[in-house]
Amino acid sequence: MVSNRDDAIMEYFENHFTSIEEMLKLILVNNLIDAGTVSFKTNQIEICKEVCDGLDKYSIEIGEQTKVGNSILQFLIVTEKMQIKQIQNIYDLFKNYHCDMEPVLQFTHLNGMQRKRIIERGISYYVIGKELHIFSLGDEYS
Repeated sequence: MVSNRDDAIMEYFENHFTSIEEMLKLILVNNLIDAGTVSFKTNQIEICKEVCDGLDKYSIEIGEQTKVGNSILQFLIVTEKMQIKQIQNIYDLFKNYHCDMEPVLQFTHLNGMQRKRIIERGISYYVIGKELHIFSLGDEYS
């Protein structure tokens, strides 16, 4: 005889194991990105001219395009310091033209205030060798 408590415990463990599995996938993707080889390549979706022009304005380079689950991640390499408003403008521009992809801004360094503001605004980002936070994949991917 299985009680409601047993059902709740089983559900808890099932959810917990699912979260662990998703975290392991994220760690794998993170390690592959660090190694410079991403095995989850998709057929590359071309970035439209309007977005490319906006990226050029801020000296942002187009990086890897990767598929994780049902999401296509487009890494955008930030090469110069940017204000939060500029980061938000780039994110919004990209999402307006490519709503089927998640832009992930790639930084070599972020200070605590920048990180806080980016998280508050729901902008996905990657700090090389340190942190990957992708909002479109849910909380378990941070």
